[in-house]
Amino acid sequence: MRCPSRTASSTRVSVDAYTYFGTDDLYLGYLSGFARSGGTIGIVVPGLVQDFTDGVPEHLTEPQSNGKRFWEEECRCFHTADWWRAHWSHSSRVAEVHADVLPDGWRHWMDFEKAVELSGKGVFPSDAEALERDAGRYMGFVRVTARRTEASGEDLYDPALGLRVGVDR
Repeated sequence: MRCPSRTASSTRVSVDAYTYFGTDDLYLGYLSGFARSGGTIGIVVPGLVQDFTDGVPEHLTEPQSNGKRFWEEECRCFHTADWWRAHWSHSSRVAEVHADVLPDGWRHWMDFEKAVELSGKGVFPSDAEALERDAGRYMGFVRVTARRTEASGEDLYDPALGLRVGVDR
Protein backbone atom coordinates (compact mmCIF):
# COMPACT_ATOMS: atom_id res chain seq x y z
CA MET A 1 0.00 0.00 0.00
CA ARG A 2 1.32 3.44 -0.92
CA CYS A 3 0.47 6.76 0.64
CA PRO A 4 -2.26 8.42 -1.51
CA SER A 5 -0.28 11.65 -1.81
CA ARG A 6 2.75 9.75 -3.00
CA THR A 7 2.81 10.13 -6.76
CA ALA A 8 5.78 8.93 -8.74
CA SER A 9 7.39 11.34 -11.17
CA SER A 10 10.39 11.20 -13.43
CA THR A 11 12.59 13.45 -11.29
CA ARG A 12 13.23 14.15 -7.62
CA VAL A 13 15.64 16.90 -6.53
CA SER A 14 16.79 18.13 -3.12
CA VAL A 15 19.03 21.13 -2.54
CA ASP A 16 20.76 21.57 0.83
CA ALA A 17 18.39 19.75 3.22
CA TYR A 18 19.11 16.16 2.17
CA THR A 19 22.42 16.06 4.03
CA TYR A 20 20.60 16.16 7.38
CA PHE A 21 18.54 12.99 6.84
CA GLY A 22 19.98 11.38 3.71
CA THR A 23 22.95 9.92 5.55
CA ASP A 24 20.50 7.36 7.01
CA ASP A 25 21.16 4.04 5.28
CA LEU A 26 17.44 3.53 4.63
CA TYR A 27 16.46 6.98 3.36
CA LEU A 28 17.44 6.65 -0.31
CA GLY A 29 15.22 3.57 -0.57
CA TYR A 30 12.33 5.60 0.84
CA LEU A 31 12.98 8.58 -1.43
CA SER A 32 13.26 6.36 -4.49
CA GLY A 33 9.60 5.41 -4.01
CA PHE A 34 8.69 8.90 -5.20
CA ALA A 35 10.50 8.53 -8.55
CA ARG A 36 9.44 6.42 -11.52
CA SER A 37 11.63 3.62 -12.79
CA GLY A 38 14.17 5.24 -15.12
CA GLY A 39 13.67 8.64 -13.49
CA THR A 40 16.40 10.77 -11.98
CA ILE A 41 17.10 11.46 -8.33
CA GLY A 42 19.52 14.27 -7.54
CA ILE A 43 20.81 16.23 -4.58
CA VAL A 44 23.11 19.17 -3.97
CA VAL A 45 24.32 19.37 -0.38
CA PRO A 46 26.97 21.13 1.68
CA GLY A 47 29.89 18.76 1.90
CA LEU A 48 33.60 18.15 2.02
CA VAL A 49 35.88 18.63 -0.96
CA GLN A 50 38.33 16.28 0.73
CA ASP A 51 38.46 14.39 4.00
CA PHE A 52 40.29 15.92 6.96
CA THR A 53 43.62 14.18 7.47
CA ASP A 54 44.44 15.55 10.92
CA GLY A 55 41.16 16.60 12.53
CA VAL A 56 39.01 19.58 11.64
CA PRO A 57 41.18 22.45 10.33
CA GLU A 58 41.61 25.33 12.75
CA HIS A 59 40.19 27.92 10.35
CA LEU A 60 36.83 26.09 10.52
CA THR A 61 36.75 25.87 14.32
CA GLU A 62 37.99 29.31 15.38
CA PRO A 63 35.37 32.02 16.04
CA GLN A 64 34.52 34.43 13.24
CA SER A 65 34.16 38.16 13.94
CA ASN A 66 30.45 37.55 14.67
CA GLY A 67 31.47 35.03 17.36
CA LYS A 68 30.13 31.99 15.52
CA ARG A 69 32.31 28.97 14.95
CA PHE A 70 31.59 27.36 11.60
CA TRP A 71 32.28 23.76 12.57
CA GLU A 72 29.91 22.32 15.13
CA GLU A 73 29.04 18.74 15.99
CA GLU A 74 26.19 18.59 13.45
CA CYS A 75 28.71 19.19 10.64
CA ARG A 76 29.61 15.50 10.96
CA CYS A 77 26.91 14.91 8.33
CA PHE A 78 29.11 16.68 5.73
CA HIS A 79 30.77 14.11 3.48
CA THR A 80 32.85 13.94 0.30
CA ALA A 81 31.55 13.11 -3.17
CA ASP A 82 33.26 9.71 -2.88
CA TRP A 83 31.42 9.01 0.37
CA TRP A 84 28.04 9.91 -1.20
CA ARG A 85 28.79 7.80 -4.29
CA ALA A 86 29.55 4.77 -2.12
CA HIS A 87 26.54 5.45 0.14
CA TRP A 88 24.10 5.54 -2.79
CA SER A 89 25.77 2.65 -4.61
CA HIS A 90 24.70 0.28 -1.80
CA SER A 91 21.05 0.66 -2.85
CA SER A 92 19.54 -1.62 -5.48
CA ARG A 93 16.92 1.06 -6.14
CA VAL A 94 19.33 3.34 -8.00
CA ALA A 95 21.98 2.86 -10.67
CA GLU A 96 24.42 5.05 -12.61
CA VAL A 97 25.38 6.95 -9.47
CA HIS A 98 27.47 10.05 -10.20
CA ALA A 99 28.93 12.32 -7.51
CA ASP A 100 31.20 15.33 -7.79
CA VAL A 101 31.98 18.67 -6.20
CA LEU A 102 30.37 21.70 -7.83
CA PRO A 103 33.00 24.04 -9.27
CA ASP A 104 33.16 27.17 -7.08
CA GLY A 105 30.46 25.75 -4.82
CA TRP A 106 32.16 27.23 -1.79
CA ARG A 107 32.07 30.67 -3.45
CA HIS A 108 28.34 30.39 -4.20
CA TRP A 109 27.76 29.36 -0.58
CA MET A 110 29.85 32.29 0.68
CA ASP A 111 28.06 34.75 -1.64
CA PHE A 112 24.70 33.50 -0.37
CA GLU A 113 25.84 33.94 3.24
CA LYS A 114 26.97 37.52 2.46
CA ALA A 115 23.70 38.33 0.67
CA VAL A 116 21.61 37.12 3.62
CA GLU A 117 23.86 39.09 5.97
CA LEU A 118 23.44 42.29 3.92
CA SER A 119 19.67 41.83 3.71
CA GLY A 120 19.43 41.86 7.50
CA LYS A 121 17.08 38.87 7.33
CA GLY A 122 19.48 36.20 8.55
CA VAL A 123 18.15 33.96 11.29
CA PHE A 124 21.59 32.54 12.08
CA PRO A 125 24.99 34.28 12.20
CA SER A 126 26.77 34.19 8.83
CA ASP A 127 29.43 31.62 7.97
CA ALA A 128 30.88 33.79 5.19
CA GLU A 129 34.20 34.47 6.95
CA ALA A 130 34.94 30.81 7.57
CA LEU A 131 34.04 29.91 3.98
CA GLU A 132 36.26 32.70 2.67
CA ARG A 133 39.17 31.50 4.84
CA ASP A 134 38.61 27.95 3.62
CA ALA A 135 38.44 29.06 -0.05
CA GLY A 136 37.22 25.65 -1.20
CA ARG A 137 40.03 23.63 0.35
CA TYR A 138 37.59 21.57 2.43
CA MET A 139 34.07 23.00 2.16
CA GLY A 140 31.84 23.09 -0.89
CA PHE A 141 28.73 21.67 -2.49
CA VAL A 142 28.50 18.02 -3.45
CA ARG A 143 26.21 17.01 -6.32
CA VAL A 144 24.88 13.43 -6.59
CA THR A 145 22.62 12.01 -9.29
CA ALA A 146 21.32 8.52 -9.99
CA ARG A 147 18.78 6.72 -12.16
CA ARG A 148 15.87 4.96 -10.44
CA THR A 149 15.81 1.22 -11.07
CA GLU A 150 12.79 -1.09 -11.10
CA ALA A 151 13.79 -2.64 -7.76
CA SER A 152 11.24 -2.24 -5.01
CA GLY A 153 11.07 -2.94 -1.32
CA GLU A 154 9.13 -2.34 1.85
CA ASP A 155 8.66 1.30 2.87
CA LEU A 156 9.96 1.15 6.44
CA TYR A 157 8.75 4.71 7.05
CA ASP A 158 5.11 3.86 6.20
CA PRO A 159 2.96 4.35 9.33
CA ALA A 160 0.63 1.54 8.14
CA LEU A 161 3.47 -1.02 8.09
CA GLY A 162 2.53 -2.39 11.52
CA LEU A 163 -1.03 -3.06 10.36
CA ARG A 164 0.09 -4.80 7.18
CA VAL A 165 2.45 -7.19 8.96
CA GLY A 166 0.05 -7.88 11.83
CA VAL A 167 1.87 -6.12 14.68
CA ASP A 168 -0.78 -3.42 15.19
CA ARG A 169 -4.40 -4.51 15.41
